[in-house]
Parts: sequence; structure tokens; C-alpha cells
Amino acid sequence: MAIVAFAVVSAVLAFWILASQLSVTGIYKLPTTTDTAAAAKMHRRDTAWAAGLGVVRGDLWAQNAFTYSDLFWANAQDPQSMDTARHRIERALTYAPHRSDVWLILAALSSRLGWRQPDPVSALKMAFYTGPSEISLIPMRLLVAARSTSLSDGDIQQFVRRDIRLILLHIPELKPAIQIAYRVANSANKQILEKAVNEVDPAFVESLHAALSG
Repeated sequence: MAIVAFAVVSAVLAFWILASQLSVTGIYKLPTTTDTAAAAKMHRRDTAWAAGLGVVRGDLWAQNAFTYSDLFWANAQDPQSMDTARHRIERALTYAPHRSDVWLILAALSSRLGWRQPDPVSALKMAFYTGPSEISLIPMRLLVAARSTSLSDGDIQQFVRRDIRLILLHIPELKPAIQIAYRVANSANKQILEKAVNEVDPAFVESLHAALSG
């Protein structure tokens, strides 16, 4: 009887894993552009189905959360989508609190939609703390910081300076990310970004000014 019970439990577990895996849509990364965000939105229902099957699988809840990244770029907002996005992000962080990309989308939407718990600064700090070396997230981190009031925080400034230094010294192909962040920043944030760039590559400051008219 014990063997039979073990076999039944194993079969159910195998079916659960297989069903969840077959429902995966392939959205493994946080969309960081309007085009990729729009493409991810098309899989919102499928990722919700997969996450529902996975129940406690944080990776599947993260994929579903990523399908709401379009809210960061959109002008008009749907209250229902905003509420659902927050719920899905919270689910993802409950089961996968180590995911820097999920903290980043929380920071992005918190600043964009005016969420206060947790506040955008705390969420963005967690995005830096949990993934300081995730190169693919640097452009989005800079953009979120530049578009919000988070850059007034001393810790965030230190993180941003580190990312800018890393780009200018070791990842020159990401220099356009600094220009984009500078273009959308308010006057106070522009000064902070200029200072960070000037500390490493004073000549690049001119390209920031040129980006405004480009």
C-alpha cells in the first residue's frame, strides 16, 4: 500500500510539473522596450494559466508579471490591469524574492503608477541588491531611476554611478542607454547623471547634450 501511495503521489507530481512546463510561453526576460513589452502583453492569458498551474513556482509568476511591463510605457492606464499587475508581481516576489528583474518591474510600475507600498525607492534598491551584475538589466535600471524621484536617494545615486562607470569603462555598447536615460530625466536628475558621467568620461557629456537635440 505504501508503494502504491508513493506511486500515485509521484504520478500526480509528475503531471503537475509537466502540465506547468508545457504551458510555458518562453517569456524569460523582462521586456525593456515598448516593442518587447507589447509582444509580451499578447501572452498575458497564457502565462497566467501556466502560473496558476505552477501555484508556487516563482519563475512562472515572474513571466506573467512581465506581461504587464507595457504599463510602464503606456499613457492611458486600465485600473483593472494595474491591480492585476500588482497582484501578480507580489505573487512572483513571494515565491522568488531573489529575482532582480521582478523587483525592477515593481520599481518601474510603482514610480509610473504611483504605488506607495513598497515605495519605488525601496523596490529599486532591491533590484540593485539582488542583481548588481545582471548586465541585461542595466539599461532599464538607469531608465527607471531617471524617470522617477528615486535618483534623489543617496544609495540609488551610488548604484547608478556604478552602472554608468561600468558602461563607460567596460560595456561601451550600452552607452546609448545612458543617453536615453538622460533624455527622459528631469533637470535635477540630468545634473546627477552628468556628474556621474563626468567623473569617468568628461568627453561623453557632450554626447548627452547632443542626445537632447537628436
